This record gives sequence, C-alpha cells and structure tokens, in this order.
Amino acid sequence: MDIQTGISGGVVNVEARYTLVQHFFIGSLAPAVFFDAGLSSDDLQSLDFDPPPGSPIDTRYAWSGGVGLRLVTPVGPLALDYAYSPPRNSSAWYLTLGYIF
Repeated sequence: MDIQTGISGGVVNVEARYTLVQHFFIGSLAPAVFFDAGLSSDDLQSLDFDPPPGSPIDTRYAWSGGVGLRLVTPVGPLALDYAYSPPRNSSAWYLTLGYIF
C-alpha cells in the first residue's frame, strides 16, 4: 500500500446510521454506511484541489466507502467496519472504540 504523508492535509467523513435495536445489552445496535476521503502535503501552498488534466480518477486523494455495525454504548461506539478503496483496489476490516473526532 502506498501511504502518502505530510504536515498539512484535509479529511472528509460522511456516515449514515440507523438504530436497529434500541436496547441491546449495554447500548443500541446500529448498521452504518460511510465514505471517507483525504489528502496530505508537506505545505499548504501545494494542496491542489483541481484534478490533473486527462485523469479519470485523481489518485492524489485517498478515498473509500464501506459498511459497518455500531454498538453505541455510554462510553462511545464500538464499531466493526469493512471499507473498500476503488483507486487502490484494496479493502480492509477495522475495529474501533470511540469517536475519531
């Protein structure tokens, strides 16, 4: 996997959830769909949001979409997600606890 690093960047996260079971053990159970995108650079001046000429997919940005399941507890959500990134043709499973922001 090609990982791009930098000291400046941008991130977009969009997630839709629906409470499926209100009282499930210690929280509520909610399926989710999501989209994540981001880019990074070594300085703010070189962050360019215009796509390269003639490129059908702008590979400077990392982006993925996926589905997941949330157990929303009083201390934050426990999430199991599956994400797929078409530009990189890769997928991964993620297990997280808490909010990312």
